[in-house]
Amino acid sequence: MKNPLNDLVFLIPSLDPDDKLPTYVKELIKAGVKHVLIVDDGSKQENQHFFEEIANKKEVVILRHVVNQGKGRALKTGFNYVLDQMPKIKGVITADSDGQHAVDDTIRCGTRLLETNDVVFGTRDFNEKNVPFKSRNGNKITTFIFKLMYGVTVHDTQTGLRALPIDFVRECLELTGERYDYEIGMLIKIVGDERNIIEEPIKTIYYNGNSGTHFKAFRDSFRIYKVMLSSFLLFALSSMFSFVVELLIYSFSIRNVFNSLDFAFGIFCATVVGRVISSIINYTVNKNTVFASSNKNSMRRYYILAAGQMLASWLLITIAFDIIGLDTTFLKVFVDFGLFLIGYRIQKKWVFKEQ
Repeated sequence: MKNPLNDLVFLIPSLDPDDKLPTYVKELIKAGVKHVLIVDDGSKQENQHFFEEIANKKEVVILRHVVNQGKGRALKTGFNYVLDQMPKIKGVITADSDGQHAVDDTIRCGTRLLETNDVVFGTRDFNEKNVPFKSRNGNKITTFIFKLMYGVTVHDTQTGLRALPIDFVRECLELTGERYDYEIGMLIKIVGDERNIIEEPIKTIYYNGNSGTHFKAFRDSFRIYKVMLSSFLLFALSSMFSFVVELLIYSFSIRNVFNSLDFAFGIFCATVVGRVISSIINYTVNKNTVFASSNKNSMRRYYILAAGQMLASWLLITIAFDIIGLDTTFLKVFVDFGLFLIGYRIQKKWVFKEQ
């Protein structure tokens, strides 16, 4: 009977490993794994003997970067090798080399992939006592922001244990990012493609307070949040620019175009002209730059949303004023900011969603 693990490649990017790497690989082979692909991402000479200890195993292939290029690049190197040299493979399991992934968890994630052809994330429990403070809180913050931006809860956004169907592996080669930011880019792609994510609970293992990690808290966190928030920040800049344009057009119109009309009617006309022109600019920038969408229905949907937001703003401000009696300008700031966040999600998931 064919071993189902023959259809999987277990990909391990590694930088300056210790004895946990050969131990992990030997246990994987003992468990029945037939394809282990290791990418040495520019490790120091004094760490090479850990690779040599397993290099003669028939199940093991080791690829090497002459200099360190980052985890993202190491994963791409492995993905490219699989797609080029191993055409019958059905999925790739990525795992770390620092001993944080138990062999039985790794095998189980691969088995779930073969059963479902879904993306499988090995998910740690960050509420356990052995989890370092910065790991626990960093993950919770990232999970919250990811939920806010993309509407999906992923409890372990930075897990290195991922089981990926081979068709998605091919798409991963087109993603940008060379270091830890590449993994969050993969997650954004998974959510954008509306692929199902199975969160498989795994053991939460840390050695010496995770002192062996190559993750640089400030530098790598900045890269990760830059990827996560890039679309939203462009959206915010587009909105701010449109607001300034609307304000300038309104101010010019009320003084130079509609100044001979009745005061109230002049304000109305200037407001309409400013809003129409600024919305055309905002729509164009969002369509072509922020969301890079080719959806032919996007303009109709955009103006349906815009009308809905104006109506919602008026209703919510009116209701809030009747209940708590605060100044309407003060209420408008909070109401419109909330609608702004909701509007981003709706534009991303509906207005500019690819057909």
